[in-house]
Parts: sequence; C-alpha cells; structure tokens
Amino acid sequence: MVENTISLLYTVKFWFLLILSVPSVSCSISIIIYFCRQKRTISHHHHLTLVLVILSLLQITTDILFSILFYRQGRVIITSAAFCTWWNWWEYSLNGFLLFIMAWSSVQRHMFVFRNAFLAIRWQRIVFHFFPFVIACAYPFLFYLSVIILNKCENQWDFNVVLCSVPCFMIEEPVMVTYDFVVNIVFPIMMITIANICLVFRVVRKRQYRQTTLRRQRKLTLQLLCFSTLFIIFWFPLTINGLFVTFLPSSFSMDIQTNYLFILVYMVPILIPFVVLPNLSNFIKTLFHKQQRSVGPSPFFQN
Repeated sequence: MVENTISLLYTVKFWFLLILSVPSVSCSISIIIYFCRQKRTISHHHHLTLVLVILSLLQITTDILFSILFYRQGRVIITSAAFCTWWNWWEYSLNGFLLFIMAWSSVQRHMFVFRNAFLAIRWQRIVFHFFPFVIACAYPFLFYLSVIILNKCENQWDFNVVLCSVPCFMIEEPVMVTYDFVVNIVFPIMMITIANICLVFRVVRKRQYRQTTLRRQRKLTLQLLCFSTLFIIFWFPLTINGLFVTFLPSSFSMDIQTNYLFILVYMVPILIPFVVLPNLSNFIKTLFHKQQRSVGPSPFFQN
C-alpha cells in the first residue's frame, strides 16, 4: 500500500514538473533573447529581472531536471556519492541565491522608487547595487560548500531518495541546522515580506506626488510585488512547517516537508518567466522582427 502511494506520488510529481518546466524553459529563452536585443536600454532596475530569469533557466535545466528524472525512474540518475554531494550543494546554493537576491532587491526597490537618481554616482552603484548582488551570490555557494562538500562528517547517500537524502550536517550538527534554517530561509523570507509591505504603504502615502511620478512608482512596485508574491506563497508553507521540523521534530512534520512541501520551492523558478513576460513591452515584435534603428531609446518595460 505504501509503495503504491509513493509510486503514485512520484508519477504525479513527474508529470506536474514536466508539464510546467517545458513552457517555462521556452519562455525563459525567449526573454533572454529579448534582453539581448534590447541590451542598450537595460538599466539598473532591470538587472533583477535578468538575473532571476537566468537563474530560473539554470535551475530548471539542471536541478529540477534531475528531480524530474528521479520521479520518472524512482532512482537518482547518476548513482555516485560525488554526484549526490554536488547535487545537494547545487540545490541548496541556488535556492539560497534566489532568496537573498530577492530579499535585497525588495529593500533596494525602495531606493529605485523614491530616489530615482541615487545610482547616478559610481560609488553608490558599487556599494548599493553591484556589491550586494555579489554577496548574495557568493554567500550561499560558499556556505553550502563548507557544510556539504568540505564538512568532515560522512554523508550517507541513498540513491532511492530524491537528492540522495539530506547532507550529514543536517543530522549530526543541530546548531548548524538551526543557523541554516533561521539565517538562510526565515531571515530572507521575512525581509521580503516586510520590505514589500512597507513599500506598498509608502507608495499609497505618496499620492500627493505629481501623476507621472506616481505612475512610475506604482509600476516599479507592482513588478517587485509580482516576484515577491511568488517567493512568499511557495516558501512560506515550507518555512512554517520547517519551524516544527527544526524545533519540534516529528515523523509527521518531516513527511509533510519531504513529500509535499519541498516541491513547492520548484514553483518559484518555474513561474518566474511567466511573471516577467507581461511586463515586457513589444515582446513579440522585438522577438520576431528585426530591430529597427531609431534616434531615441526604445521602450523596455511598460513604465
């Protein structure tokens, strides 16, 4: 009975991820082509969109693809300890990168909305824009390198479990598990939530601004809210249940986390391209027609 339930669950997950991933990959590639053809019009507040789309494509074609193949055959595609170690490092690092880049961008969007020219000075661009992007990228990859690959504990991989089970530090190092959960998951999720709520309140209070400024504020706010909503909707259930798994562990909460909530994280990179697409102006024309020369800059986002 249990084996039949697991087999059915794997089949549902396989078709669910496959059906969503194929159009998502196509959409991501189309958006990247669009960006390449509009590269002269890319400004600083477009960088988040470009980074999210590239990361989404990368995660779908590697990490999520490995999971799809696992759910298809019920076994890890490459049965080696080296692959399992790399897969866990890659999975955790990509998720951490997405969370931290979204968390910082939620804070940074306040600057874009209310201080439009704050990146005009070179040192401000480095300190408040490029440097946080580098930190958001480097930190999760280096952290999980240290706790998964360079850790002295010995990983016990199971090739019949998605991701080959969990890294050994999650079993043998409870302090590090708590740190990982609080700092790398709870903190960025709360940062995304609070920053976006504050942004909405600030935009609503600025109605006395002239109409063109208000229109720009609303559009920049809406773009961020679309991204943030994805993270909050699909990460929040896992985060709440993760509190029980971390501080009040039980077989029931662990089963819910592993079999039902873990897959929700994949919805973020899969759905990101579909959230980006409606915000791109002249998408079809730019994608399928030759770009014409013009005196002024061409429109990029619908602002």
